[in-house]
Parts: sequence; structure tokens; C-alpha cells
Amino acid sequence: MIDQAQIRQRLDSCRFLSLESFGPHAGEDSQFDLILEVVELKSQPRQIDSQSADQGPVATLEVHTFEDIRQVVEANADPLVVGPDSAIFRILFEGYAAFQIKNETMSLLEPAEDFSKKLRIYEKSRFLNHVATSTWALEYASDWLGEPLKHFAVICVDHIIDVACSSDPILSMRAVGEVE
Repeated sequence: MIDQAQIRQRLDSCRFLSLESFGPHAGEDSQFDLILEVVELKSQPRQIDSQSADQGPVATLEVHTFEDIRQVVEANADPLVVGPDSAIFRILFEGYAAFQIKNETMSLLEPAEDFSKKLRIYEKSRFLNHVATSTWALEYASDWLGEPLKHFAVICVDHIIDVACSSDPILSMRAVGEVE
């Protein structure tokens, strides 16, 4: 059987993760889980006319509006897809105090950001500061939960999920076609 360290290593080695679902774990008030899919780039053939072949597809377009940008991206970007051999990760947080989901492009970096990890752990962070000022959880976590709160950040394509929890998450992994 694969252990937590091996699953975490596999999670961290993924190039792209997509948030499939999130929310309270069925039947448990203080449990929260994330379902993440491994996605990959699917290369698509492109038609380039002979006049613009030397300049590249983007260089010939005039971009003035958001709609222009959308058209350039749709015409020139490869989609991310779940492949038949992709993995699905489940991350279960037991006894969480708070969570938030942010747009990755709007997120501020933490001072000690470790870009090699998809699941990051912080003992001090902006998110824990927010939890401290908006809940009583940080102040009483040691007494109530038995351990101080830690900030776990899960890095996905388009999203960063922050969870304040006193215990390490439980990781599991399966193939796309396997039933959980």
C-alpha cells in the first residue's frame, strides 16, 4: 500500500492540478475535502498562413480589448485535459477551522514560498493572520483541537485553496477510471 509520504511526493511532482470539487465531507461537520485531477496539455495542430508564418501567430494580431485577448488565447493556447492515465487526489482535512479559495492570479506570495510543492505548509502566514482576526480558532486551537493551527495551501491551475487546520491532511490517490 502506498503511504502518505509517497502520495505527497506524487502530488508535488504533478505539473498541473485542477480543482474538481471541494466542500464538507459527507456526514462530518468538521471535515473538509478537496478532489484534484491531474491535467495535461493537449497539443492541437494550428493553421498558419504563409504571410504570418515568420512572425508567429500572436505577433500578427492587434490586441486592444479583453475580447481580442480572449480570441488570441482561444486560437493559440493548448487546452488542459484529464487524460485516461491521469490520477485523482483526495485531500481530507479533519478539524479544519477555516478555508478559502482564491484566484491564483490575484494571490499574494508568502515570504517563504516553496514553488516545488503543490501542498504547502505554513506556521505563519497572511491567511493565519486573517483567521486570527476573524475567528477565535487561532487563539483557542491548542486547547480545543489539541494542536496549534497550521496553514495548508493547495496550488492548482486557476485556484489556490487555503485551509487552517490543526492536523495534517489525509491524502489518497486513485486512477481516473477507478471507483472510490
